[in-house]
Amino acid sequence: MNYENIKKFLVVAKNLNISNSANELFISQPALSKTIKEIEKELDHKLFIRKSKGLMLTEAGQQLYDKLRKPFNEIDEIIERFTSTSNDEFIKIRIGTSLTIAKKFLTFKLSKYMQKYPNIKIELKSLKVSDCITELKDKKIDFFLTNTDISADNDFVIYKLKDLHDCLIGGSVFKHLKSEKLNFKDLKYYPLITNTKKSVTRNSFNNFCNSFDITLNPTIEVENNGFLSELVKLNMGIGYTTYEFIQDEIDNKTLFQIETIQQLPTRKLYLVTNTNNNLPSFDVLLNILLDD
Repeated sequence: MNYENIKKFLVVAKNLNISNSANELFISQPALSKTIKEIEKELDHKLFIRKSKGLMLTEAGQQLYDKLRKPFNEIDEIIERFTSTSNDEFIKIRIGTSLTIAKKFLTFKLSKYMQKYPNIKIELKSLKVSDCITELKDKKIDFFLTNTDISADNDFVIYKLKDLHDCLIGGSVFKHLKSEKLNFKDLKYYPLITNTKKSVTRNSFNNFCNSFDITLNPTIEVENNGFLSELVKLNMGIGYTTYEFIQDEIDNKTLFQIETIQQLPTRKLYLVTNTNNNLPSFDVLLNILLDD
């Protein structure tokens, strides 16, 4: 198999779907199907089982995928690094994270880093944590930032960057709550705005409620923290969010923090990278990210 056919096989093996793989590779479905058949003929092994809803790897296909994926991605990374630089003047750093972490924490830090190293190119990817882990293992990103606890992995190094604090926020219509501490159980008497169920902050909210045997049903659920704060400013409810992501609005007094009798959860912001991270000046970037 040549380089291009290995790439096509790996994409199909990852997606287990010809249509999605063809779109990713920018080729037609018939052309991709023909290539897969040619690979199977060349290797004298059936690699995929065709099913009504997609594909499934055969035992031989799975073995080939496991053997090829890591070395191919390493070669692909080297090629991409060389072709993306101009006479070795630029180095690209590829980072995975959420939009909120990028906007509220990362971009300001990166601007300080790029002032020190102007020949750095940054590629930011908005990814779910599961996709960050996959892309880091496949060497498609250099590191990622997350506020989700990551299981120990011999291939990863995990740095704790800072603590994150859950909080309640309110707008002008709830100003009577400024001068008192709210019992969390009494939130049932107010319209409540939270993130959607799959978010880290919402999971923290649910776990906190369960620990105190509290049942609360949000009035509004949103995916984006920026949208959540806008709804709170419009007095559509009390928001449950992360203090560090809303601190500017609190400092500008467009929103205020509602104190609670119960201490709300604290989480951590992590940087996760490979053990063999050889990025130039990575220690400098790490120190900037650690600096409050």
